[in-house]
Amino acid sequence: MHIDGNDYRDNHLKALRSDLRQVTEAGFRILPLRGVVDAWLEGRGGELQGKVVALACENGADFDYRDLPHPGAGTQRSVFNILRDFAAERPGAQELLNVTSFVIASPEARALLDATCMVGKGWWTDDWWKAAAASGLLHIANHSWDYNHETLPDAFAQGGARGTFVNVDSDRLADHEIRRAADYLRSRVPNPGTALFAYPYGQANEFLTREYFPRHAAALGIRAAFTMRPGFLETACGQWEIPRFLFGRDWSSPEELRSILDAAAFGKGAWVAVSKPEAVAPRKRVSRLEASLAHPSSGKVHSGLVAAQFEISVPEALDRAEFELVLKSDSIALERRIPIRVVNGSASTPLVVHSHLLPEGVTRFTATLLQDGAGAVWSDSFEVQASNVGGLADAVRASLRAKSTPVASEGLVDSSDYDMANPELAAWFDRPDALERLTAMRRSGAVDAAEEGPLRQFITEGYAILPVAVDDDLLGTIGRELDDAVERKIEGYEYGSSQRIHNLHVQYPGARALWKHPAVMRYLELIFGVPARACQSLTYIFGSQQGPHQDTIHLTPFPAGHMCGVWVALEDVRPGAGELEIYAGSHRLPRVYIKGSGCDKVTDGDWSRFENTVAARWREMLATRRFDKVVYRPTRGTVLIWHENLMHAGGLRRDPSLSRRSIVSHYFADGAIAFYDSTGVPGHLEDARESFARR
Repeated sequence: MHIDGNDYRDNHLKALRSDLRQVTEAGFRILPLRGVVDAWLEGRGGELQGKVVALACENGADFDYRDLPHPGAGTQRSVFNILRDFAAERPGAQELLNVTSFVIASPEARALLDATCMVGKGWWTDDWWKAAAASGLLHIANHSWDYNHETLPDAFAQGGARGTFVNVDSDRLADHEIRRAADYLRSRVPNPGTALFAYPYGQANEFLTREYFPRHAAALGIRAAFTMRPGFLETACGQWEIPRFLFGRDWSSPEELRSILDAAAFGKGAWVAVSKPEAVAPRKRVSRLEASLAHPSSGKVHSGLVAAQFEISVPEALDRAEFELVLKSDSIALERRIPIRVVNGSASTPLVVHSHLLPEGVTRFTATLLQDGAGAVWSDSFEVQASNVGGLADAVRASLRAKSTPVASEGLVDSSDYDMANPELAAWFDRPDALERLTAMRRSGAVDAAEEGPLRQFITEGYAILPVAVDDDLLGTIGRELDDAVERKIEGYEYGSSQRIHNLHVQYPGARALWKHPAVMRYLELIFGVPARACQSLTYIFGSQQGPHQDTIHLTPFPAGHMCGVWVALEDVRPGAGELEIYAGSHRLPRVYIKGSGCDKVTDGDWSRFENTVAARWREMLATRRFDKVVYRPTRGTVLIWHENLMHAGGLRRDPSLSRRSIVSHYFADGAIAFYDSTGVPGHLEDARESFARR
């Protein structure tokens, strides 16, 4: 279905025609995928000796069987007819020529997907399946009932998120997606392909591979399942998680396909022991090399930094071998080459993509691992859906371009990567004329009288106590959620400790409602001048007793100033409970970043050096400047917002029996970059989808 033109790179059908010739000329036999699976599972490895390829295509649109008049690229020869043309062009060259078409079974889903994923011309039918299977050139295989596709209406939802197959983790969900499709295919088009399953999005999970398929495979009539993990079929592969190479991700040119075929040819004796000529010096086998790329979900809309993590482990024979990771994106002409140095059998490399430098919408990236002397040994791909529009995002984008910031880079994120000191990028409330700007906002009606006071306090003192409180019903719900979290000992919580619990909003609806409370979001938008993006939440049952600190180094915004903390009292705070302590006006102190602090980034969880350098510097700054220390004892439901650079602390718990139930959340301005300068990792912002919808 991928047809963006008529060249090899942007037209899968044109590429198939070329690849059939190249595979054949390289001496490979094309076998039906079902035949390969049967020989493998039944111990008939001799049938797989030599150079063997099996071909498959995805989703089962009519382009598999019918020539169709593509509206942009003209009439396209179908997969079926490309196979017929090749058979006529090269008689006898591939006697078992075949492509397995993994199809979406549901007629209703296909009809809807035809409108949302193609051009709405009714080109996703199943009336050709029987004829295709009867020809022997195409097998029809199982690609799920409805793909759990994100564009389908709510009526198709079976529970949980769509746009992913990872959450198909129960018999009920698996039966809906796999068994229902298997039954439909067996009744509609009985053929060898029905014994094969390909995971939507290539996403297997342990429930499916370790429980569902082993228990139900016989009843399903399914013999093997395919992921999208790149790799060769070898004797050690898991029956329910077989790898495969994908066009567009693992190769997008004949030269790149040649590298894969060369690597496959080198391993052609993996099934049956055969002697190799002594004159041929074999390259090191990489079959036990394991690599992975943890990358973002394709369903999330990103604004700011996008994090990925490349991991590799190798057998002893390959330790200290030379590798290179190539990150590419054809749509933005990106090719970044990253040396990978394996020591003691493994290596780990963080990767960062600046989505501000991507076009609006979806950009596809391909990562390929090259081994010196062996070519491509691994590949993966991912998509980034970016939404970075508005004045702040435009200013960030211009700054990144002026600094020649790469779209993608490796290593830890650092404040020195950005033009932090640029006064033109300062937040309005950090500028000398902030109070005059506030007065103008009041006159224009942008803020009302009730809002002006807290904003004035925020400008002058670095924090604001809102004139609105969280309602009792929501506080009661959150109180019950906290009781449950304590009882369950979430994150190993021990009652009575100063331990904080991370991100309860992910598990409890009340905590999430508070995380996105309308009054809080309204004041944050007034402060930022753009909508706020929630980052994280921290829940306290008792006081934190944390020393004086700025959030700047931990939750770092670019441009500076575009992050705020929000503190909500879930009960009346009593004297001796370890009250929040605020140093009014301290937000005007210099910002402290890791660079120049005398401390390295904390990547191993040991904060002792940080305490002796950065925290000591904070204490010194407070000692040389006098600020009024406000001991904050709010009533239940009170909301406080503070500036990212405000010095604040958790007081001593003079009465350990007193709780101090509270939730702290942190928010960044939509369009800003969020990262953790202390550790060097990107910030985890909420999905930008809501901000995109608001615009």
